[in-house]
Amino acid sequence: MLADLHQARNDGAHISTINFIRDAPANHVPIERVMESLLLSGDRHDVDVENVIQIGVLTIPAASIGGINSFDLLPEPVKNCKETAYERRKLDSKLVPCWGSCLVPIGAITGPHMDYCGCSQLMRHIYGRKLWLCWPPTPHNLDIYLRKHYWGAVTLPTEDAIDQLEGLELLLVDKEQTCFMLPVGTIHAVVTLTMGCHTGLKLWRMEDFEVAKGMIKIQSEIMDQRVRLCQETFKHYQKYFRDLKGELKKWDELRRKNLANGMEIQQWLLDIEQALRRYLQ
Repeated sequence: MLADLHQARNDGAHISTINFIRDAPANHVPIERVMESLLLSGDRHDVDVENVIQIGVLTIPAASIGGINSFDLLPEPVKNCKETAYERRKLDSKLVPCWGSCLVPIGAITGPHMDYCGCSQLMRHIYGRKLWLCWPPTPHNLDIYLRKHYWGAVTLPTEDAIDQLEGLELLLVDKEQTCFMLPVGTIHAVVTLTMGCHTGLKLWRMEDFEVAKGMIKIQSEIMDQRVRLCQETFKHYQKYFRDLKGELKKWDELRRKNLANGMEIQQWLLDIEQALRRYLQ
């Protein structure tokens, strides 16, 4: 993963450096300083945890040589499943999974949020001890997170999520490597108990289709009332729909693989593309 981080820096690839104390971007901090802080954030007993700078790196792309792509992390059932499509990129004339990794310090807390627009994630825990708090995408939870907190534009503190959301599930992952699925629309928070790292892969699954449609329907209803939004929230939503536009190709791939559901997906895609022309103009 450090090889991935080095190559991302050398290639000028997009990575997100986060100051977890301020819960804000810290992309101005040099990667070398981030790595130094992460080394101090290990399991050493001679380090005062309070003096560790709470800086981590998210969305580290897999390097073309070495790094995560040196290992076959994709389970066989996912590789050949007709009901699943996953993000890939070309590497040496072949398509490889497009993993995105995170390196975070001890004590980091990521508040309740959703990842991406309408896809699940296959998560591979690599190192460290983390507590995942996960809330399912029930109508109650989606209403609170999407309508009242505008898909994260208005912060939902972890303590409020525990009080207001339903169906909380806890997952404690330890030093042993493990693999788990984060279904589409899952609202989740993460508490990192030691320096930790994990990697994730976007998955589009037929079983996620109804939830994805429901989420995007709510987002569209909010965007259709744009006069009620402040400028910052409006820009936040425009970014959401730009990201969604990039994900539609994977839904189309899933349509071609699933003839039984092809017409329904195709009509939905046409409706979304028409809405996107309004939202992104």
